[in-house]
Amino acid sequence: MNLLKKMAAVSLVAALMLSFCGCHKKNEVAMKIDGKDYKTSMYIAAVYEVGYAAYGTAYSDAQSKKVDTENDDDFYLKQKIDKKNFVDYVKENALDQVKSIAACEALMKKYKLKLTDEELQQVDQFVNAYWSANCEFDGDKKYTVGKYYENNGVNKETYTNYYKGTILSSICFNKLYGDGGKKAISKDEIKKHFVDNFVVVNIASTAGDFSEKTDDEKAKIKSQYEGYVKDINSGKKDFKAVYNEIQAASGNASTSEGTAEPQNAYFSADDDDKTDYEKYNKMTVGKAELVELDDGAGYNIVYKKDIKADKDGATNYDSQIRQTLKGDEFQKEIDASKKALKITEYKSAINGVKIKKINFKDVYTVIGSFYAALQSSYMNQ
Repeated sequence: MNLLKKMAAVSLVAALMLSFCGCHKKNEVAMKIDGKDYKTSMYIAAVYEVGYAAYGTAYSDAQSKKVDTENDDDFYLKQKIDKKNFVDYVKENALDQVKSIAACEALMKKYKLKLTDEELQQVDQFVNAYWSANCEFDGDKKYTVGKYYENNGVNKETYTNYYKGTILSSICFNKLYGDGGKKAISKDEIKKHFVDNFVVVNIASTAGDFSEKTDDEKAKIKSQYEGYVKDINSGKKDFKAVYNEIQAASGNASTSEGTAEPQNAYFSADDDDKTDYEKYNKMTVGKAELVELDDGAGYNIVYKKDIKADKDGATNYDSQIRQTLKGDEFQKEIDASKKALKITEYKSAINGVKIKKINFKDVYTVIGSFYAALQSSYMNQ
């Protein structure tokens, strides 16, 4: 996540960023939506969050074009995102995000839905973790994401309301289409979609250093794996026995007694990349095939299981399936709710946030420190 060669001094950034954001007055209003005031500070929070994601996209695009991102501090301003220049993209999407929050609030009111105490507690837990996330900023090892926001006109209360608003869409969807919801999708519908659109396989792979082996060694391994496939398909061995044999040969002590259970891998016709689903869907249930990996990286033994007999997949993919079945329908309702809003934009407040002058390299570094720590924590679990 650390993409910067150097960072501006904390005191300088704080002073400059406050002027860049227009030094908005306390409680200044950027928009009035259906009679409710949405402060400039909430719009600024949206600018930072949208800009953070936009900077990541611009950085990736620039890297693919071999742009010198280290020495050109303004490179991202020259990148197009969804065919729009960076500043226009951030402004339009930040404003739209605030409007989407208002639209979801209207839907929650329409369906008489409220956040539970547990959901509110989860909001607070996330914001507290986010606010206190450390980022070494120009040598200050005690710098935090929260300090950055506070230095730039967004206090913790405002950010809490902003974050709560951004997750309302997911919460409202689950309360409407989840179990017991006003538009609940039945378990039978979930199960049917799962059976009709998913495949489940077990996979045993060659060791990671396969590409470093000689041609003779590769040929020997391929022949061995072809033998495994033949043994599985003839009924001489089941896949679990082959899987444990391969793992034990790789030095995995936990499988030396042949008791390890192969993990199920699921592939769906709903995925953006359907390559694996289409490939495995053509296989015969209860049979194995040898699949060559790309770039000579080795081989997989793929064993196709009976999706109808699967006990866990429909539950594990419940949320994904509900989104597939009703996500578009719900988005249309959000769009309709947004269209019905009575919106007054206060241009002086909105235009006072000088997006072009915000250093989004710094924004990306500070906010990215939290997500990098989060990812590291997840990987170490």
